[in-house]
Amino acid sequence: MNGMTKNVRGSILVFTVWVLCYLSILAVGAGNMAFSRLLFAKYAKNRIISYYLAKAGIEKAVFMIEADESEGVISFSVPILNDEDIFKEYPLGAGFFTVCGDREGDEEQVLYGVEDESAKININKAPSEVLVSMLVNTADVSPEEALEIANSIVDWRDKDSHISDGGAEESYYSELDMPYRCKNSDFEIEEELMLVKGMTPDIFKKISGVITVYGTGKVNINTMKKKTMLALGFSPEFAGSIDEYRKGGDGIAGTEDDMVFLSPGEIRETGFLSWADSTAVNSLSSAGLLGVNSDVFKISSTGFVSGGDKRYAKKVMCFVQRKKGENPVILRWVED
Repeated sequence: MNGMTKNVRGSILVFTVWVLCYLSILAVGAGNMAFSRLLFAKYAKNRIISYYLAKAGIEKAVFMIEADESEGVISFSVPILNDEDIFKEYPLGAGFFTVCGDREGDEEQVLYGVEDESAKININKAPSEVLVSMLVNTADVSPEEALEIANSIVDWRDKDSHISDGGAEESYYSELDMPYRCKNSDFEIEEELMLVKGMTPDIFKKISGVITVYGTGKVNINTMKKKTMLALGFSPEFAGSIDEYRKGGDGIAGTEDDMVFLSPGEIRETGFLSWADSTAVNSLSSAGLLGVNSDVFKISSTGFVSGGDKRYAKKVMCFVQRKKGENPVILRWVED
């Protein structure tokens, strides 16, 4: 009897140990699940906060664009294009936002503010010869290939069915393995270029920093980057002299001593022009492709939130058109 009692008690003890082990496993699992959910909730919360901080940067920039009183000329001396106090790591609530344009290169000065879309080449307005120059000087393609791509761009955006030399219309695109229609209308986004005959991801990547689909088609000589100057056919020497001239005596863009072009013709005052540079300036000026003003701006705003040893970031980008006497209009909104 005593032996049976001992066996029963031993079985109960074993069963109790197994139950305790099972409950411990459940407790650990539940704890891990709760901890994971807590981390996810914290992550989601910080992502939401960083998103609204980025939106706050957009709102701040739009307000600055609307309040800007400069008329007739836009240059880096205008606060909306370069003001660290307003656009660099601006503290707000649990984090901060930064509004900053794209850097052109490692040596390029970082400008905090909105980016001038009129400092780029408008692929909806630029004639074939300007597109050829851009492709040759920026994407390193041959003149023959550049002409075919440039004419295909023109054929894509024009409203007729006439095929330019080396270009493409409906007959070409309808016979592809995955056919589609030739748009015969303006490009709405830059990425639409990937549908055009001859365009490749590598070529698009190389030209993406110098093209736009917005604006009047006049490239603002006060704000265009060196890469855009080279794309237009200016020599590296002439592009460098323009850039140094605009920076003024202190060699820094966006300061009080900046030199500002009040008319396209003043670009000649930067120094000696070679015959090729003079020809390029004459050609662009006669075609009305150089300007000193801007009406469309790109706003790239990133919100940051610190959470322990991690930093959460969210980027929002939009394109805004300024109209005299009216509220700015958001043309496009992009979130990463």
